[in-house]
Amino acid sequence: MTTNPTENTHSLSVQHADALWDAVAIPGPRTPTFAEQHERVCRAVATILAEVTPTPAASQWAVIGGIVDWLDRENGRSENQITLRMLKITEEAGEVAQAWIGSFGQNPRKGVSHTQADVQNELCDVIVTAAVALASITDQPQNVFDGRLADLAARTGVVPAVNQSAAGLPAGGTPPQPEEPRIVAYRSPLPGALSIYCTRHLDELSPYFTQLTSDDLPDGALCAKCGVDVLIPQQEA
Repeated sequence: MTTNPTENTHSLSVQHADALWDAVAIPGPRTPTFAEQHERVCRAVATILAEVTPTPAASQWAVIGGIVDWLDRENGRSENQITLRMLKITEEAGEVAQAWIGSFGQNPRKGVSHTQADVQNELCDVIVTAAVALASITDQPQNVFDGRLADLAARTGVVPAVNQSAAGLPAGGTPPQPEEPRIVAYRSPLPGALSIYCTRHLDELSPYFTQLTSDDLPDGALCAKCGVDVLIPQQEA
């Protein structure tokens, strides 16, 4: 009888099971501290999750990065080339207008020359072209985009802005209040946002990211950027 190699690993692949075992079974006579053991296991789990969990946003920006790399190889990334990538946005926007007008048959000679699908595709081209231009002038395009989207959402009332400044004590000698739960992580305020970032990356995030305390994450969580458990105290980068 053929044995499924994952039957004894609770559906983990053999490679992933070995990675977890390597994280737990540290060779040598020295007994690691709890923090060391905890970090090794968290890193192993984060690696496994990264390999088995689809990350649509990250995948999209990976494609954008690939396009930028391709353009850089073919044309370089001089100021002139970056300018052309910016102007390309205008060209693509013109094609949106052309497709939209064509979908109404505004030109009697041409009639209805475009469909709604054509318009949608041209709009996608504008988005991709703008993303390529953005990724051509910053190494963190996803963070810039997420932060800008959070700013716009807060300004339009779609998502309330979160004030990250520490609140001081009221004036007038009011007795100190019980200590607030420790801030351990941050998450985008946009609906459906799942990625969590530890406090080391605060300087890289938008000021509108939502603060998460140890009460919000009693079981901990893995930082999407460095893979450590956010409950482990971190020094800001």
